[in-house]
Amino acid sequence: MEASSAESALMPGEDRDAEDIADIGGICIIDYGLKLEKLRRRMRDFSEDQLSGYARFSENLRSTHDRNRRREIVIDFLRELAASANDFADKAMRTLVKLQDFCLSKIELDGERRLMELSSQLIEEVDHVSHMLQQSRLESQMSEEENRRKFEEEKAALEVSIREELEKCRICKQNTRNAVVLPCMHAQFCKECLEQNGRGNIRNCSVCGSHIRSILHYIT
Repeated sequence: MEASSAESALMPGEDRDAEDIADIGGICIIDYGLKLEKLRRRMRDFSEDQLSGYARFSENLRSTHDRNRRREIVIDFLRELAASANDFADKAMRTLVKLQDFCLSKIELDGERRLMELSSQLIEEVDHVSHMLQQSRLESQMSEEENRRKFEEEKAALEVSIREELEKCRICKQNTRNAVVLPCMHAQFCKECLEQNGRGNIRNCSVCGSHIRSILHYIT
């Protein structure tokens, strides 16, 4: 661990920054909460160096009684403190800027990936809806054809029923119409029913009630 720290201390500033940024590959992101171990270690080292420098500064002041020398010790300590703080701030800022760039690129990449996923889901949904509409049109077409077929069948059956109704004798509802009564000219009867009614002294037309003078038979 000490060897690694020593090697890191000998590395140029940009190389150390690159080493810090290399840790980003192992970042744990939970709602973009970040963890950089090397950056934290450098912050701890900086804090420890400050405490150690302050301890040396205090010891030098206690062991030095010359007024001018004590003044020089204070000035040197403040200069070292300012230089150390500025150096750490510069390094931390470079690291954080690169970290920010990484996070933005990560967010952009995740956004593009999410957009592609949403686009794919949208395409699937559109295909599904299109299939459902096509299926609905097909079912509607089949239903229309079935309804049309049933209508034609019912229409034909009704026409046959009406035709049969119109062709049957109004009295017996069985025989085909084949006689006309005069003078009213109603032809809704069969000859058999009219003759039977005549034998029973029923000589009036059942349609209009007029007296039947004669019956005209015809062949259908």
